[in-house]
Amino acid sequence: LARAQEAFDNGEYRTAVIDTKSLLQKEPDNVEARLLLARASIATGDGPTAESNLRRAISLGTPLANVAVDLGRALLITGQFDPLLAEIGPEIARNETEKLSIMQLRGDALMGLGLTVTARSVYEEILVETPDNMDVRLGVARSYDAEANYAAARTEIEKILSAAPDRIDAWLAAASIASNAEDAAVAREHYDRALALAEKTEDTSYQVAALSGLVELQIRQQDLDSADRDLQRLLDIAPDDIGVRYLVGRMAFHREDYRAADTALTDVLKTAPGFLPARLLMAAVQLHLGQLGQAESYASGVIVAAPNSQQARALMAEIRIRQGRADDVAAILAPAIESGNGSDELTALALRASLQSGQYDTTITVLREQVQQDPDNADSRMQLAAALIVAGEGEEAQAILDNISADDDESGFRRDMLQVYALVANGNARGAISEAEAMVERHPDDPRAHNLLGNIALSLGQLDKARQSFVTEQELVPSSLATYISIANIDLQNGDLNAARN
Repeated sequence: LARAQEAFDNGEYRTAVIDTKSLLQKEPDNVEARLLLARASIATGDGPTAESNLRRAISLGTPLANVAVDLGRALLITGQFDPLLAEIGPEIARNETEKLSIMQLRGDALMGLGLTVTARSVYEEILVETPDNMDVRLGVARSYDAEANYAAARTEIEKILSAAPDRIDAWLAAASIASNAEDAAVAREHYDRALALAEKTEDTSYQVAALSGLVELQIRQQDLDSADRDLQRLLDIAPDDIGVRYLVGRMAFHREDYRAADTALTDVLKTAPGFLPARLLMAAVQLHLGQLGQAESYASGVIVAAPNSQQARALMAEIRIRQGRADDVAAILAPAIESGNGSDELTALALRASLQSGQYDTTITVLREQVQQDPDNADSRMQLAAALIVAGEGEEAQAILDNISADDDESGFRRDMLQVYALVANGNARGAISEAEAMVERHPDDPRAHNLLGNIALSLGQLDKARQSFVTEQELVPSSLATYISIANIDLQNGDLNAARN
């Protein structure tokens, strides 16, 4: 135990973990060893081990107040924000220092739940007592970053770096702000600066944070080869880190290798069943694998643990729509939308569900109001056109689409696709297939164009044309299971059973 304590004091946290685990095999009720193992585990980013040992220490008689700050840190690592807020409040602190630490943990948990305004009010309350607390000022910067108020976020970061130019976590926050502001070059510079400073210290946690940020940035930029390279560096430095193992699953997800993502995330959740980011990503993985029941189970678990998670609610709404239970979507999305913080994605999902459940009038009324409020918003006008097409009002939809000028290739593609659907709704099938063929010529490498042509040809009974379109889509996106099913169905209609089995 003395050797483990000395290792911990010297920053040799893995040695401390090894010695305390060895001791606990012989003396499982040794509270001092459990507390030291928990603190060493927090230092290495192993929140689950820290939490289990702290709770065991509490069960052995340690007052919660004695370990409140450590338990809060462990819960924060594993993303258990609501349990942290429920269990650990400033009233249990033994002194003013612990009270401020607990308040900061609560601010960080509120940030994790996306409650940025409330979190910032907590941070600012702490700053009244300790105006030079740069850790808390960093929290304020991150709250502005989360709200996309990048100017205010940079102002806070500059205050920190002017006082402490070699502060690694400030450079990491600056990198995150630049990344979120889509200034990838500056973000990369800041991450590199943080990594260079981190490599001068014995504490590997900052190296892990800098490399993790780089991997996230590279995934966002679709630079997956660079992300793979830096992820391998992470695995060499911290192979057991929960966050690193989670990134392995994320990489597999972005490479559309959903089986590998499932395997990686299963491994993470065996160790840390309460790690909400892994549970949320696992729900998305199961959705892509077509396992709607499992996807629902994971997503609902996240919603129970983090009711304010917009991502979890959006994912659950998508699952319900796929299950044909669109009537449930309004109740799922209502808490986020009614809070006033709902994203455009949630509103779009709610409208999709209304359409699927046949509530055309409601959906169209909402969309007309959006267009009236912002008549120059091409996205709102295209959403209205799409709703009118589903409701069978193809002529009005066509009139709206004819007056939309696309600002970029993606908007142009979406407008053209809706025009094809409007032609179908107007009963002009030949015009629709002609326009779909023109889209394929303009976008030969876009699988959506081939899928569109395939579906329209299929609706007209042109099975050979439909099959060829789906085969081309399959070549472009080999992981699209729906495409295989479409081809197999055509083979069945043609009576080619061997081809359908294949």
